[in-house]
Amino acid sequence: MHTKTNMDKLSEIAKTKDTDKKIGEHGYTKWYEPFFAKYKKPKILEIGVFNGGSIYMYNDYYNGDCEIWCVDIYDKSNLFKDMPNVHFVKLDQSSRN
Repeated sequence: MHTKTNMDKLSEIAKTKDTDKKIGEHGYTKWYEPFFAKYKKPKILEIGVFNGGSIYMYNDYYNGDCEIWCVDIYDKSNLFKDMPNVHFVKLDQSSRN
């Protein structure tokens, strides 16, 4: 009998979010899971936010019990205004300033 693993959980969450990390696109969830499963209350850095789907995936996976830092060239802070554990920094990595 197959029991649902955390990897299954992360992949299932990814299917419900608009993220490119899900199986069928990049499929990163199967690679992320062994690392994410080790941590309780992790601090996560996401460089490049796009539409925030991955942030929502991480937040759901940890039930909001994580700290997520988001960096993007465009101000996407409005996507996470109702998520006190998510912090946004507008940053252009190609600029020396």
